Amino acid sequence: STFSVLTLVLSIVIYSSYLSFIKDEIVAGLIAIFICLGILLVPYLFAPKSFELTQSGVVVRRLLRSFEIPYSKIKKVYITDLPILGIRLWASGGLYGYYGLFYLSKLGTVWVYATRRKRVLLLEVDNNRYVVSPENTDEFLKLLERLVQREV
Repeated sequence: STFSVLTLVLSIVIYSSYLSFIKDEIVAGLIAIFICLGILLVPYLFAPKSFELTQSGVVVRRLLRSFEIPYSKIKKVYITDLPILGIRLWASGGLYGYYGLFYLSKLGTVWVYATRRKRVLLLEVDNNRYVVSPENTDEFLKLLERLVQREV
């Protein structure tokens, strides 16, 4: 994939640049490997893994820093697709999914925690908007609407 090629090129560039400062090839190689592993590992730790409906809210499960969106704060929920056009404000897109703060055409500024672009849920929450991508969107939406109604 394109990302693999870019990571390989980055590894070679890092290795070459460190080799010019550090004359030990093994140390320069290890530094390059650790930097590239960090580039691959850190995004994986924060990528959305699953979505869960609990007694109090929608939980976005990640390996690090899972969080909950309380039902009491959800104003509106509907199914949409993520637009192709957008700007990553503080986000990662493509590798391990889409997550972080985006500015997307037709949606505006939105926090995205999605593993795909099609048939995702947009949750309007107080002053924020969140996009999540549960496995079975229709079933998740029905249950979520019931839970949100219960909170009203």
